[in-house]
Amino acid sequence: MSDQALSIERPSDFPQHDPPIVPEPSIAPYGSRWSLVVSGVCAGILVVALGTLLWFSVTLPKLQRFEDPDHALDLMVSRTLDAQDSLRRAPEWQQWMADWTMGSDDEAREQAIQWYRELVETTDDPLSTLRLAILLGEFGQEAAALTETTRWQGRSTSTFPFGQLIEAAYGTQPLTRTQEIELQATLAEALPSGWFYDHLAARLAGRAGNQDLLTSVKEQGVLREDRVQQWIRPLIGFELMCLVMGSIMLLAVARLRGQRMDILRLHVPGVPPPWSGETAAAVILRGGAMGVVTTAVWTPGLHRARSGRSRTLG
Repeated sequence: MSDQALSIERPSDFPQHDPPIVPEPSIAPYGSRWSLVVSGVCAGILVVALGTLLWFSVTLPKLQRFEDPDHALDLMVSRTLDAQDSLRRAPEWQQWMADWTMGSDDEAREQAIQWYRELVETTDDPLSTLRLAILLGEFGQEAAALTETTRWQGRSTSTFPFGQLIEAAYGTQPLTRTQEIELQATLAEALPSGWFYDHLAARLAGRAGNQDLLTSVKEQGVLREDRVQQWIRPLIGFELMCLVMGSIMLLAVARLRGQRMDILRLHVPGVPPPWSGETAAAVILRGGAMGVVTTAVWTPGLHRARSGRSRTLG
């Protein structure tokens, strides 16, 4: 037996297999009582922040959340209507894109009127009532604008000049050049330059036949609309680019569906992820708490800076 050895060799055509790869055991995340305390504190911060937001949303009226609701609504509505007016001189494709992405002109008008109705019902501010009447008159509701002036008569004497402005602009009585000059002075003292001022001033100048002032007001409006267009065109171009890129990606995914099963795979580990639920919860809690603390620290400083800038500009 010692002279005769039995040798068994693997045939050359036998398939070769690599040894199986055993995954390395994942290292458990570091845990301690201190880590649990930090996560608990972060959770408490998030609960307090969420409770505060819910309490303010339930108890605090919407208009009291703004320092000057009439000024804030004036800025938003004026810029929106300036953008809508500027689109009338834009190419048709840009008008179509704006209607599709931003909404139509009729929707913007109805929304602006609804906002000012709510503001007038809550605050009864004279300037808000004037702007509401201007919106109604400029959007083809002259009778409703004149009806608003009749409701001002018994409220206070401060609204009497505003009623004269609306009646002269949207009424049927003739307007002389002398009356128009006096009303233009009243309007300049009541409203700052913007959409409301320009449209009411142009209406008064047109009714009195003051073509020089009418041309000047329209030129100022065109310049302001052009400044708005400088921001709208890049925005619409970016939206169009995103639309084209998204469509190409969607077509590519639909074409490769069935050929590559991993085309929509987000990451290699798959589901479930390699980290534990405790680690994920800790990351979410601490990240959220850091966001709350950062917001609480920076918000007062931004508010003071904005208030100082408003006082400087005023």
